[in-house]
Amino acid sequence: MHATIQKAIDALIEALEDKVPIVRKEAISALNALSPPKAVDALVKSLNDNDKRVRSLAAALIGKIGAKEALDHLIKTLDDKDYVVRISAVYALDKIGGKQVIEPLIKALKEDPYWEVRSDAASALGKAGDSRAVAPLLEVLKDEHEFVRRSAVKALERFNIFKR
Repeated sequence: MHATIQKAIDALIEALEDKVPIVRKEAISALNALSPPKAVDALVKSLNDNDKRVRSLAAALIGKIGAKEALDHLIKTLDDKDYVVRISAVYALDKIGGKQVIEPLIKALKEDPYWEVRSDAASALGKAGDSRAVAPLLEVLKDEHEFVRRSAVKALERFNIFKR
């Protein structure tokens, strides 16, 4: 990696500690363009930031980087008090994938109070293609929100269970 880029990455990682939330948010946005694996530890720390925008962007960037080492932290982020952060956590788990993400995504699908989190979890489970998701996806076909039901149908289509 070019020395100038490395210096920029180091400076942006340091900016994640700034006392002003908008600076931390912009640092994550700038890191997003570079997706440096070196930033993962700082991004994991940012999952606990007091600003929801910082937490949300950190989760999304961890997913973009594909940082499997951050899976446990992302799974905990599914319990964040802010639904936008939980949506970003679902996105990140979807991007990283693997068997370890299935049960947490099923829990989000069945228990999250916000429909968009449930809908995104359904989509992620469909992409994952793990048979453990079929029964929970069938259950949410009775979800109160139409987008959750629609996402569940699309996810189930990926399992080819509707073909004769």
